[in-house]
Amino acid sequence: MAESFKKPDKILKIISEVNEAISLSNGNHSVLTTALDALAEVLKVNCCWVQVIRPEDQRLVLAAQRGFTGAMRWEMGTSPTAQDLGNLIALYGHKIVVPNLSRQDAVDLKSFRMARLRSLVAVPMTTYRTSGVLGIASAREKRFGQDAAELLTVIAGMLGTALEKAELYERVTRHEKKVPPPDTVRQIFPGHRAFRK
Repeated sequence: MAESFKKPDKILKIISEVNEAISLSNGNHSVLTTALDALAEVLKVNCCWVQVIRPEDQRLVLAAQRGFTGAMRWEMGTSPTAQDLGNLIALYGHKIVVPNLSRQDAVDLKSFRMARLRSLVAVPMTTYRTSGVLGIASAREKRFGQDAAELLTVIAGMLGTALEKAELYERVTRHEKKVPPPDTVRQIFPGHRAFRK
C-alpha cells in the first residue's frame, strides 16, 4: 500500500527540512547535492536524482544523484530509454508514478530493477520554465502514490527556483570580477562628474 504523504505535519516537516538544506547551500552543484541529501534522509528513499536540461542541445543530463549504482548512472545519463522517460516528464510536464517497477513495462529502467528498486516517482522541475527532472525511488513496492508526486512537485519547484537563483548569483559574481575597482575607474575617467566634489 502506498505511503501517505497527506498528513499536514509530515508534509510541513519534509518541506521545511528540504528548504533549510537548500537555503544553506550556494552554487548549482551544492544546491543539488544538499537538497538530494535532505530528500533521501527525510523521505527515507533508496535513491534520488536530478537531471537538468542542457541549454545548448535541450538534452537531459544527470546533474546529481544519491544511491545510484554505476549502471544506474550510465542508464540515466546515456540510454535512450531514460532520455525518453525524462523527455516525457520535462518536455511534456508529466508526473510519473510507478508503484511496481518489476511489473511496469512502460518504464523500462533495467538498472533500477537490477538494484532491486520497486517503486519510483519522477516530476518536472519547473519554475517559469522547465529546467529538468527530480526523481526518487524505493526498494519497497507500491511505496508512492499520487500524493507523493504532488509533494515532490512542490520540492522540485523549490529546487528549480534555488537553481535559478544560484545561476543568477554566479553570473553576477562573474560580472563583478570583470568590473574594475572604483579607483581604477577614477584613474580612467578623472574628470567625470561622478568623481567631482
